[in-house]
Amino acid sequence: MLRAIEPTTLPPGPRRDLRVELDGDMQNYIWTMNGQAYPNAEPLVIGAGEQVGIQLVNKTMMWHPMHLHGHFFRTLVGGGERAPLMHTVSVPPRQTIDIEFTADNPGSWFFHCHNAYHLEAGMAREIIYQV
Repeated sequence: MLRAIEPTTLPPGPRRDLRVELDGDMQNYIWTMNGQAYPNAEPLVIGAGEQVGIQLVNKTMMWHPMHLHGHFFRTLVGGGERAPLMHTVSVPPRQTIDIEFTADNPGSWFFHCHNAYHLEAGMAREIIYQV
């Protein structure tokens, strides 16, 4: 239901699409992104100037408020050209949320679940810019 005051569509440019599955193992209390628990997880690699789309697929029965440092992203749940810019989006149980942003802040950035106990149990990744 949120809409930005001005259009937030991304400028034209090369695009990289990533799929990130949010999952966990309740028996061992490990939370993962694409089957990997941080800090033993490969970084997600993007390129400077790319338009980055991330499909967040929640395979669990828990809510996961996913937070990206260093960037604002568009949530593609309605809103069209006025999709809101955010740095955290809650992904409901068994749902998928698509986000996108421009890779315009080179460096190494943390991307994680904002539920502290999920973060501490591994639901985090680094997003790094390729050189």
